[in-house]
Amino acid sequence: MEERPGQLWSDVKGNINQVYSRVLTGIGFANDKIGFLCFRYESADFTPAICRTQDGWITWKKVSITLPSKFDGYGITPLSPAFDGLHDTLPLLLYREDGTNFIIYLTSNDYGKTWTYDETSQSS
Repeated sequence: MEERPGQLWSDVKGNINQVYSRVLTGIGFANDKIGFLCFRYESADFTPAICRTQDGWITWKKVSITLPSKFDGYGITPLSPAFDGLHDTLPLLLYREDGTNFIIYLTSNDYGKTWTYDETSQSS
């Protein structure tokens, strides 16, 4: 029988709460070593809240993302990344209290070590 995504689950090692203990909004794994946990935006000092492992979920580090200044003033919630090995994508939900919200996408070609804003990807 062929395995399908989500069919096989295993425990995350290490204590992610020591890295970032907020509401989980997305999760994605590129392979058996590299994975991401994404969390709801809650503070101005860390935007967006994304943690990455590259050692099979034993240790986690926050990922630093820089967005263009035109997105200053938006709340940001990272969603589940998708990996194809060449053009990985990470959707970010941006929103304001006035009800404005849309999704932008970051792209990576190094399994999420670095992410770049894709100017052509904004949804309304």
